[in-house]
Amino acid sequence: MFDFGNWTTQGRLSYTPTENLIGTWQHFACVVSQSGNYMRIYRNGVLEAQKTGMTPFTPGNFTLGIGFGNSGPEGFHGFIDEVRIWNRARSQREIQRDMHAVLQGNERGLIGYWRLDEWGNGASTAFDSSPSSAHGVYNNARWLGSTAPIDAVLAPAGARTFTLGGYAEYLASPNHLSYQVVQTPAAGSLNLTGNQATYTPAQHGVYPMRYRVTDGVVSSHSAPVRLVVPLQGDVDGSGCVDDADLLAVLFAFGTSDPDADANGDGIVDDADLLTVLFNFGSGC
Repeated sequence: MFDFGNWTTQGRLSYTPTENLIGTWQHFACVVSQSGNYMRIYRNGVLEAQKTGMTPFTPGNFTLGIGFGNSGPEGFHGFIDEVRIWNRARSQREIQRDMHAVLQGNERGLIGYWRLDEWGNGASTAFDSSPSSAHGVYNNARWLGSTAPIDAVLAPAGARTFTLGGYAEYLASPNHLSYQVVQTPAAGSLNLTGNQATYTPAQHGVYPMRYRVTDGVVSSHSAPVRLVVPLQGDVDGSGCVDDADLLAVLFAFGTSDPDADANGDGIVDDADLLTVLFNFGSGC
């Protein structure tokens, strides 16, 4: 059930998945557009429910609850990781690109980003990594090592610093962990300080790395990370900057179409056109 605005009129989209989801991680993206007058639900990047009609959300001083309801039966019985709220309707391509990715926190339109990576059963604050800094409070949360498939790090330009995960419920001091890179990326440079990794790309592509975590007694299995360096100007994601990218920018010129916004500044303009032209033929 996806409710937005006035759920008693046009603000509800009812949906039943086509398969049993118990015991598996699922990525849900609920999208509502006032200009497009629609509501949509994407599961794992695939559009599975939609309807025409919606009701606007009226801003106010409301409590945001993640995984709980007003009474016991309304609470969520399961694992939750990587909760994100945006102030714009995202495209399917954006959803597919980011659903396995660790965000930087400054992406356009991101107004809430709770990674839920605070370690230890005594953790009390759920930190918001977006510019809103809307930090929350944990209530009766139980911590487990997450197996959610969040293993991609986007590095579009310049150095990118990201946090390596690592938590096990049985550790007496889960903060006292050390990290070791066991597979370095084939291109670019990687520096590690504690659980903070900084990757500087050298060229576009996808570069796997792996790391291991230990508390001094027990070591984890190695965990994978995919370092994704996009090809500048490849707005359609084909791996080649060509006529299709040029046409995508020209047809969307003057709009905010995210699938043609090569530099991600929120408007398709001369800068995006120049990005395509300067990289024309790359990857082909």
